[in-house]
Amino acid sequence: MSVIVIYRSSGCNICAQATDNVRLILAELGIDYDEVVLERIVGEGSAEIEELRQINLYGVPVIKIGDKVLVQSDTLSAWKVREFVQECLKGMVMVPHALGER
Repeated sequence: MSVIVIYRSSGCNICAQATDNVRLILAELGIDYDEVVLERIVGEGSAEIEELRQINLYGVPVIKIGDKVLVQSDTLSAWKVREFVQECLKGMVMVPHALGER
């Protein structure tokens, strides 16, 4: 199962822009955002921040597909996000995740 995970902070304008970039790219690819994206809100002491620390990342936004990540300033470039998503999704089968995971 492949899910795109976006680690973000609430109230973060950069995180919102990164999320918008992912929405745009998925729409262009004909993939339903709500079916394949899991948004993880990162807060101090949260399980989500620990997940990021385990992969040696300490800031948001982060877009993760499988074991590949796109971080911070790169997430603001629509063409970098497009290239990243397309490369990661080649040959993958996107399967909807359970709604309770959001």
